[in-house]
Amino acid sequence: MALDLSEALLLADVAASSPGALLVKYHQRFDPVHERMRDLLAEGTHGTGLVAHIEILGDHLAALRSREHWRGDPRMTGGGCLFESGSHLIDLAHFWFGPAARVTATTHQLAADNPDKGEDTATLVVQFASGAVMTLVGFWGAPGWDWRKEVFTSRQVRLSVETGDSNALRLRERDGTDRVLAVEDDWFARSVRRSLAHALDCAAGDARPQVTVDDALASMRTLDAAYRSAREGRTVELA
Repeated sequence: MALDLSEALLLADVAASSPGALLVKYHQRFDPVHERMRDLLAEGTHGTGLVAHIEILGDHLAALRSREHWRGDPRMTGGGCLFESGSHLIDLAHFWFGPAARVTATTHQLAADNPDKGEDTATLVVQFASGAVMTLVGFWGAPGWDWRKEVFTSRQVRLSVETGDSNALRLRERDGTDRVLAVEDDWFARSVRRSLAHALDCAAGDARPQVTVDDALASMRTLDAAYRSAREGRTVELA
């Protein structure tokens, strides 16, 4: 939403006094597989979400080591791995589990060796008001790209989003039943296009933002709490 929480709050104030609408492009909310996960958790058919684990392992090391590249420069992007990649996954977790209650995090620069850039490594534990707990791990010094998004429920069911060029939502039950519930090909580009098309609909007055200002602020508050936790070495409570 912004380079930090204080800037996000200023944007929210402007939006509140404007006849227009502010939409933050958290595009992962616009992927049908992610929407299906949200709906399953809300319906409770397979139990309530208890534990989630999300990983994003990828290769942005050359950009982090470059003095000229914008990626990972806190002055331009707010931070490194946690800010750029983690912010989208934090928002996705809010999409699935609702508001956060407390956050514990660590951030490190283990591989980039560039003091002008942000972290290449981040770990995060978020407890949500619902009681669900999520762990998030990010590393920008990995070969290639690997994503992992798993939710374990109160009925001993695992719901996982297998992410590559396509997104596939897979359900595995206690008895070994394993089936795919939804698939979205070329998910990343399609979710971006859907979010931009939605923004145009909002600008034309044909829709209201699906990602509200409050949604965006909630994600920014969790992100801000993660950085405070990493700096101060403590768990940060969210009101």
